Amino acid sequence: MPAIKQNTRVRRYARLLVKVAVNIQPGQRFTIWKAPVDAAPFVRMLTEEAYIAGASYVDVFWRDDHLELIRLMRTAPSVYTDRPDWEVTVMENSARQGVHFSFLTAPVRGSLTIPQRQW
Repeated sequence: MPAIKQNTRVRRYARLLVKVAVNIQPGQRFTIWKAPVDAAPFVRMLTEEAYIAGASYVDVFWRDDHLELIRLMRTAPSVYTDRPDWEVTVMENSARQGVHFSFLTAPVRGSLTIPQRQW
């Protein structure tokens, strides 16, 4: 079993996020948006706490910082602020349906070296 599963302080933090910060009520949907893949154990814990609090459905959209760096280094600067249509549609539809959102960030594990971009 992963070490994070045994960490009661982290578990209490996940519960606090769900019950106070997000305020999940029974029957509500919850989306964890752009969850870092490096934080998967915590995201699983957060998801479990949301279901315990009564969430009807928890959806997780993942982000890999290494892939994001590759995208930023290998595409035109005009792409930096563009979002795919499906992301916009998901956000708009979810907002209309009253889905609760959480955006997670986490320190990057390993060496994520940001090279100098050549223009």
